[in-house]
Amino acid sequence: MEPAHVTRAEEHPSDRSIGYCTVCGTQLQAGRCSRGHSAMPARRSRRAPLVWIAVSLLLLLALLSVQTWALVSSISDVRATVEELRGEVRSQQEAAANRNETERLAERVEGLEAEADAALTPAQITARTRSSVFTVESGTFGNEWVGSAFVLRSESGSSILITNYHIVRDAWSQGITQVDIKHADRTYVGTVEAVSPEEDLAAIRVDLRLDPIPSTLDRPKVGDSIVVIGSPFGLGRTVATGVVSAFRQGYLQLSAPVSPGASGAPVLNDRGEVVGVIVAKIAGGGAEGLSFAIPIRTVCRVLVGC
Repeated sequence: MEPAHVTRAEEHPSDRSIGYCTVCGTQLQAGRCSRGHSAMPARRSRRAPLVWIAVSLLLLLALLSVQTWALVSSISDVRATVEELRGEVRSQQEAAANRNETERLAERVEGLEAEADAALTPAQITARTRSSVFTVESGTFGNEWVGSAFVLRSESGSSILITNYHIVRDAWSQGITQVDIKHADRTYVGTVEAVSPEEDLAAIRVDLRLDPIPSTLDRPKVGDSIVVIGSPFGLGRTVATGVVSAFRQGYLQLSAPVSPGASGAPVLNDRGEVVGVIVAKIAGGGAEGLSFAIPIRTVCRVLVGC
C-alpha cells in the first residue's frame, strides 16, 4: 500500500504536461519512456513564443529598414530630379534672357544702320535743298535790308517762305509789305503775310509753287551735325557746317559761322530737315562760331502750321 499522502506520479499535476524522451524523442507516458529510457521528461519550453516574437520583431524591423532605405533613396532621387529640373529651368531662363538681349541688340544695330543710311553728307543736303533757299531784299532806297529765306510750305499756286522779322521790320512799319525774293538771276515779288516781332519771325507768300524743305519738330541733340545755307552779305546759297553746341534760353547755339545777311537761313540736320532759323551771332571780342537759331517748332507754333 502506498502512503495516502503520496500522489501517484501519473496523477501529479506537473505530469499532465506532455513530455518527450530526451534520448529517443518518444512521447512519455505517465512521465516515463515506453522504451525504458530513464531520461527525465522534457517539459515544453515557455521561451519558444518569446523567441518567435523576437524573431518576428527582427524581421519586421528588417523589413521596415529596407522600406525606409528605399524611401530615403526614392526621396534622394526625387530631390536630384527636382534640382536637375531647376537647373534646366535656370538654363532656359538664361537662354531666353540672352535671346532677348540679342534681339534687343540686333534691333539697336538695325536702328543705327537705318540712321546711318538716312544720314546725308553736307554735299547731299546742299544738293537737295539749295534751290529752296532765297535772298530777301527789303526796305527803301538807302535803307535796304538783306537776309535769307527758305520755303517751308507750298500750296496750289503759292508758297510760304520764312525769314526774320528784323529783315522786313522797316518796310512793315511803313506799311510796305512787298519784298524781293531772289534766287540766282531770278527775282520774284513776295508779300509779307504774317509777322511775330516777339519771336523775330516773318512769313512771306510768293505766288509761285516752289519746292519746300521738309521740317521736323524733333529736337536735335547737342553734338548733332548741321548745315546752314544762306546769303551772308548777299552771297546767295552759301553753305556753312557745324554742330549743335548747346541750348540757350530757347535758342539753338551753333558752331557754324554766320555773317550779316544769313539771318533767316534754314538750319538743316543730317537728314536735310529744317530744325531752326538763323537769327543772330556774337561778334567782336574774338568770338568765333557762336551763332543762334530759333527752333522750327517755334515757327510752327507762332507763325504758320507745319
